[in-house]
Amino acid sequence: MIEDTSNSDMFPEQGRIKQQNLIPNAVKGRNLGRVIQETATGTASITLSNGQETTFTITTQSINRGVLLFCIPDITLFVGSVALGNALPGGANVTSSAYQVVFLGNDWGSTDDNNVVTKVFVRNVSAGTQTIILKTQSRVITNTAL
Repeated sequence: MIEDTSNSDMFPEQGRIKQQNLIPNAVKGRNLGRVIQETATGTASITLSNGQETTFTITTQSINRGVLLFCIPDITLFVGSVALGNALPGGANVTSSAYQVVFLGNDWGSTDDNNVVTKVFVRNVSAGTQTIILKTQSRVITNTAL
């Protein structure tokens, strides 16, 4: 014999789950605000000749002193113009071996606990004179209610 163990209060006939059955009454979201935020898109560029190098520095700073940030920067480099085929590395129009690129990640030594500093190193090995364009946008986790 098969016994029906379903809870008719939790699954009413119209197929909707009641809110009070999802979260116990004692659990309430307190002061969480919007936890994940996005920064505006940032862009920087520099022209490099053979043998020249640069380090792009991206700083994401808290507008509220004392509020810690966890930041994940999304970064793309382009050669010449912003187009998928010009992405460095991997773009169809780019010889990636003509460049050295190091995504250094978050620089622990440059932070004061109210910002996140990310660095990207680029060296033009043998591509001739080219403009390198960096585009970035970061996703930030913080408690905005503080």
